[in-house]
Amino acid sequence: MTRLKISHLRTHLREAIEQVKGGEEIEIIQNGVPVAVLVHPDRLRPRVVTPNTRAADDLMAQFQAARERIRREGLKLPEQGLSPERAEELVQDIYRQRQEGQ
Repeated sequence: MTRLKISHLRTHLREAIEQVKGGEEIEIIQNGVPVAVLVHPDRLRPRVVTPNTRAADDLMAQFQAARERIRREGLKLPEQGLSPERAEELVQDIYRQRQEGQ
């Protein structure tokens, strides 16, 4: 991983972006302390996958399959879905797991 001071990054941002596009990660230093990392989005996505994000993906696939079945068979949708409270609880679980994984 390359380390760059903020002052250097300001004058060489274009080159830094090209490095990141090529797969390099660049740690940004301010006053001798790491404050950020430039990472290509394709390399970042696998890092934020948690058990809950996998579960959410699985749940979404089940919803999509159920939606297709309902459409295909002409069934009526259930009156009640996921409550806002439960949705917020699931989102908070994902955020918490992301923080713990860092």
